[in-house]
Amino acid sequence: MSAPHQNNSKFLLALAFILFVATSASSAMAKACDSCVAEKFASCGSGKFIEGPAFDRTGTLWLTALASGELLNVNAQGACEVVVKLDAGPNGLRWAGDMILIMDKRGRVLRHEPGKKQTDVLVSEFGGRPLRGLNDAALDAQGGVYFTESYGSHAMKQDGRVFYMALDKTSGEFAPPKLIGDVFAFPNGVALSPNEKRLYVADFSNRRIIAVPLAAPGVVGTGPSPYVFATLPDGGMGPDGLTVDGKGNVYAAHYGTGKVEVFDNNGFSIGAISLPADAGVGVTNMAIRDGFLYITESTRNEVWRAKLTQ
Repeated sequence: MSAPHQNNSKFLLALAFILFVATSASSAMAKACDSCVAEKFASCGSGKFIEGPAFDRTGTLWLTALASGELLNVNAQGACEVVVKLDAGPNGLRWAGDMILIMDKRGRVLRHEPGKKQTDVLVSEFGGRPLRGLNDAALDAQGGVYFTESYGSHAMKQDGRVFYMALDKTSGEFAPPKLIGDVFAFPNGVALSPNEKRLYVADFSNRRIIAVPLAAPGVVGTGPSPYVFATLPDGGMGPDGLTVDGKGNVYAAHYGTGKVEVFDNNGFSIGAISLPADAGVGVTNMAIRDGFLYITESTRNEVWRAKLTQ
């Protein structure tokens, strides 16, 4: 039998270790957010499956509703209003000037001008064959767009693809899509590093984020080669939407956990931003605006936000 003082010593050592780990984690998360407490920003009702958060030039938050085929925005009272009903399964959304680019689950890149009913199909095939369902997109400084084709691929069929379309600034039209890679397991979110020399792809069904070095817009670099940037913790499913802050921190919506995992620009985990225990767990995507991280949650169709470190 151990002497009482020995047991006390073991307890104190264990307590000191727990406090050290907790303090270290808190210190690491300070690189991304202050208190990291998420607050509810908007509620969108039922039957939506909200996705694709993006802000327009006026600061209005726009969303897609994948299940109901709608474009939404958030009013001053924190409620979601239907802007237009689309003949599509709108998923990723990005503003390109005064136009909206929409990644359609039906396999099309769409362009929509707010205030008008018309929606143009920019591309629906590659190599003479129809595209499978599209998921998310990222715009670069030249106006080009990276987008993911996820549907039909999974952990046992790793043939999901990522494409790039360059923008001709003279004509305002996009070039045909160029293949970036075709070996992903449900490629989901996609984002660029601040210097645009690295493309991040959420390899959803493999629970990881792939970093693709870029030699130029739409050109995969040869050194270093594409690599596994980070692997998400156990639980839930995998990384859905991605976004990157000005410091290069990468935020991954960990679908099925109610958390946003945060990594530094070297791929080291610095913690997670968790929605409250009574919130839904279907976090899908994020957007950063005026020092806040906005998070879409699809099971209860709510938007949450957390204050980031400036």
